[in-house]
Amino acid sequence: MSDTTAASSAPSAQEERRFILGGLNVEQLRSLSGQRCHTVLDGRYVTILEHRGRIYALDSPCYHAAGPLGEGPVVDIEDIPCIRCPWHQFLVALDTGEEITRKAKPPNFTDDANQVFQPPTYPMQPPSEDSFVGPAVRGGKAVQRIHRTELEEGTGDIIVYLQGVDVIKHRPVRSDVNACHQRGAMSMQIRDIKQRGLE
Repeated sequence: MSDTTAASSAPSAQEERRFILGGLNVEQLRSLSGQRCHTVLDGRYVTILEHRGRIYALDSPCYHAAGPLGEGPVVDIEDIPCIRCPWHQFLVALDTGEEITRKAKPPNFTDDANQVFQPPTYPMQPPSEDSFVGPAVRGGKAVQRIHRTELEEGTGDIIVYLQGVDVIKHRPVRSDVNACHQRGAMSMQIRDIKQRGLE
């Protein structure tokens, strides 16, 4: 159900910080809206979610424009579990934090002979699977910070491990800035307000 690391290969305390999510277990997570929760751990905005029996934790704001990635739909692109940012439709692999790209089909033309372009309709919808050709491609480099998770033995509570300051400093990813900045928090709050109909 979760990522586990053998004791012999576990990172040292300087490399990771351990957080138990206030008694949040898998059943409670499943009962929440979207089977996910958003929290602030040591000043970092983090989303914890379940997908196909596995617990994932990632920086909530998107690496691209600090959008509410943590609220995006979770989709499987081929065999890659991904989360799609609701603002600009960027896909991030939940297991590695890599951006996932697909080659889009050429735009639809209403009259192929005269090349009359059919403009998109609004509100714009997320692309469907038939909007793409070719396989999904992993970016190769992580753009979104993914955090290790495991379950507390005995209680089943979810534990999230944040990488230490030195690790983040020497191996930064693009989401690090937004995850620890107020603009990332604002995007998550605005999304939450809109979904609750409080605007």
